[in-house]
Amino acid sequence: MNRFSKIIILSILFLIFTTYLPNTNTNSKSIFFPVKKILIENNNIVESSKISKDLQFLIGKNLLFIDKEKIKTKIDKVDFISTFYVKKVYPDTVKIIINEKIIIGIFLDGVEKFFITKNGKLIKFHNLNLANELPLVYGKKNNFHIFYQKIKNLGLNIEEIKSFFFFEIGRWDIVFKNNKVIKLPVKNYEESLKNFMSLKEEKSFEKYKIFDYRIRDQLILK
Repeated sequence: MNRFSKIIILSILFLIFTTYLPNTNTNSKSIFFPVKKILIENNNIVESSKISKDLQFLIGKNLLFIDKEKIKTKIDKVDFISTFYVKKVYPDTVKIIINEKIIIGIFLDGVEKFFITKNGKLIKFHNLNLANELPLVYGKKNNFHIFYQKIKNLGLNIEEIKSFFFFEIGRWDIVFKNNKVIKLPVKNYEESLKNFMSLKEEKSFEKYKIFDYRIRDQLILK
């Protein structure tokens, strides 16, 4: 590298470090790699405009020195976001790649509603299109996320379920959108569900609405 090239590189570096100091408390704007665009990706629940609005402080800042901790502080306030990744796209774009929490149901606690995540956490209810597709959970949410995952692993079509009812003795009822009801026992309910899945498509069982498995080794049909 010749002397002239070194001088050019050093001049550019000097411009970078004197144009912008990585101090997020200042309102100064950078003339070198200023952020002009904020892109939000991989989000289905959270509106891009909401996140972009919260991150407007990035506009004009030097892309090299954007404060990821400050971004984290803003994004952590959004209930539905699990994790995120910040990608710098030169010369002027900050890209935020979102991983959202997986919502599996709506828990009704008196007059209040909450979303239940795959990990069993509660999120304050918001009016979202997603809400129309989720089953309702009545009673208590005790280990609902574990119960949910077990019945899903068994192959029960969650999209066909309208609601879940939990009873204090420790058992569940499942109500389907076609108004069929499974009354599960406290223990070994997996076997009851397997039996129901083997019967529900048979024409001879179409007329029955209630499949009651509460008594051990018995199925009562109504």
